[in-house]
Amino acid sequence: MTITTSYIPCSPITTPTLSPDTTAIPIADVSLWAVGAVQSVLCFEGALDGERLRKAVGLLSGVWPTLAGRYERVKKGDDYEFSLRLTSSPIPFETQTIESDQAFPDKHVVQPTLSPFLPPLGKNYHLPNTDAHLFSVRVTTLLPSGKSVLGIETSHVFIDGETKRKLLKMLDAFYVHGEAARENMVELAGYDLPTFFPHVGPLPAYDPSWNLGVGRTNKGHDLSECVKQYTAAITQSVQTVVELHRSEIKLLRDQYQQEAGLKLSEQDALSAWWIYLIKKVGVEDVNTVIYICNYRSFSPGHPSFPPNLSTLASNVAQMRHIPIPPTSSPSSSPALVAKAIREGVVKLRDSSDETLRWIATAAYELRKAAIEEKGQIVLPRPGEVSVNSNMRMDWNVSYGFPAHEVAFHTVFSIPRFLRVFRANPREGEEKGERLELIFNVADEGVKRKVQEAVDQERRAWNQSNVR
Repeated sequence: MTITTSYIPCSPITTPTLSPDTTAIPIADVSLWAVGAVQSVLCFEGALDGERLRKAVGLLSGVWPTLAGRYERVKKGDDYEFSLRLTSSPIPFETQTIESDQAFPDKHVVQPTLSPFLPPLGKNYHLPNTDAHLFSVRVTTLLPSGKSVLGIETSHVFIDGETKRKLLKMLDAFYVHGEAARENMVELAGYDLPTFFPHVGPLPAYDPSWNLGVGRTNKGHDLSECVKQYTAAITQSVQTVVELHRSEIKLLRDQYQQEAGLKLSEQDALSAWWIYLIKKVGVEDVNTVIYICNYRSFSPGHPSFPPNLSTLASNVAQMRHIPIPPTSSPSSSPALVAKAIREGVVKLRDSSDETLRWIATAAYELRKAAIEEKGQIVLPRPGEVSVNSNMRMDWNVSYGFPAHEVAFHTVFSIPRFLRVFRANPREGEEKGERLELIFNVADEGVKRKVQEAVDQERRAWNQSNVR
């Protein structure tokens, strides 16, 4: 397996959202996720056109110039400024061939590993002023079928999951339609061209008395400790995937909504159901849900929330700690947990002051960690679970193929941490019909118990429908 590296020339700035003479993009403190990457692999039931893809990457860099950016920190007096220095550096483009019938053993979205399909980022990309590249592409050809696997890696310092999804969609549009896609991006990709500033602000001065959980989860840790804890969490557990149909989730939502006396989202119901599912297999006494909240649509019209927030190519999501009725309490129930989750989200969304304190706390800790060149550990503690849902996000792309001939994959699964994705579509299936719930459990025995519990729940749902 030999990897060949070539370089794609970076286009000059062609987006109307940025002045052509821009030389740097400021990084907001709340976006300083310098340690970590957002990783994606797309598997195709056929071959990509290498030259078309190279051209598409070049065109994308013109409307997304931070792809050729470099993470920098400059000392100003007693303080620091963080930015992405825009460069004309070429973008690494790797190719390789391997003998394999398929990239992964199944089409589940989250895989235990994306190796060998992901390209590396530049050495020490997580450190400022190293001139390391923050975006790279690798195309793998599977032999003898000739099918293509596209791996795209981006630094977390300038992109979150929602932004990465938009990037993949826009690259798809440039691949299929060429330069004409730039003027028709909303029609072809479903999104406006990205904007790059401003972020939310001004923020209130951080006050430790707020005592918000987001401060703890964004606190900096030595990188060796980050690696140690994540490695232990992953290697000492087993990934499991539960597949549910939207009709089943709607049934749960309707049931819990009636019991709670409050309008709930499908995700509220799904989160509560999952918390009680893992209780059945040994995860007891959960009293806090850590929700990853995207705040792009929060507080429209408020002077601290810029109108371009929905198109901002940056990190615009944070962790919200929501107390729930302890699952060890006999008086608790999935419906009451779903209600507590909904009330916690609404409290944050409907109060600009609460949202600004929340963002300011995260920004304070992320900035401190970036100055100290430390990373974050987002492992749930005892009594906590985390939920990161992509239920509303369509990750499926085309690149000229039918929907069922393209599979999206990513990585990262740990105990007590729920990830939700739309399943990769099957032929003739409506997008989003099936959802995958991904999380880790202690061992294979617990994994079997999870499936048995799901089967038991499903039988009860079917009996309810019959009645």
